[in-house]
Amino acid sequence: MNSSSTAAPSPSGVPGAEAILARGYTLTSELAQLCLPAASRDPNRRFAWANSICFLFLVVGCIGFRAPVFEIKEPPAIVDVVPVVFTPPPDPTPPPPTDTALPETEEPVDTVVDMPQIFTVVAADAKGVNFAVPVEGPVVVAPNARFASAPPAAPPKAPSAPPKPTVFNPHNSGDGGKYPDPTYPRLLRERGMQGKLTLYIIVDASGMVTSAEVKDGSGYGTLDKHAAQWVKSNWQFPPGQARHHLVDIIFQLK
Repeated sequence: MNSSSTAAPSPSGVPGAEAILARGYTLTSELAQLCLPAASRDPNRRFAWANSICFLFLVVGCIGFRAPVFEIKEPPAIVDVVPVVFTPPPDPTPPPPTDTALPETEEPVDTVVDMPQIFTVVAADAKGVNFAVPVEGPVVVAPNARFASAPPAAPPKAPSAPPKPTVFNPHNSGDGGKYPDPTYPRLLRERGMQGKLTLYIIVDASGMVTSAEVKDGSGYGTLDKHAAQWVKSNWQFPPGQARHHLVDIIFQLK
């Protein structure tokens, strides 16, 4: 085999490097040596990068572990506070009134003259009646009047006060009415609503409850409203006179 046909690899791995080395040319710059392809194949280069990164973390850790320096400053000297007395300005004097009061004029006093009162009497025509009516004072004759006018009607009576309510116990009434106990809604029981309330009910002549109002509540408006609506819708009294009752209803959790 001809030795000239195969060229030995150059030490630097770059084609033509033997000619350059044969001339006696050497790279003195380290930056230029790092630019050669052979520098990237150096196994120690990777360790150099790892060592530099570890060194960087070591420097950062040493700076972070540096103990902080606390500087204790003395408080400033206390300066005596001089109180300032504020004197409000005097109130300005009100200006004199510009409107002059008008002189009071004496109102004329009406003199009262005592005069006898004369009443006019309307009487029926004597030709239309069978008897004469003796009257005093001036008389005006009404030709078409045959009978005297009736006396004025009595004034209307003032409305009487409502009767005093009585306490009613539906369990001991014994009058034949229907008084079922109000239901206890599940939602109200779950919320813990309980207590005693008093209803003021009005019963008409037919025995129906026309009104049911809460006089003393249990503390829960929803519970009071439910009891009033139940009594008004489900209670039936026997017929009779109008009645006013006070009824106690108790809701108690077992």
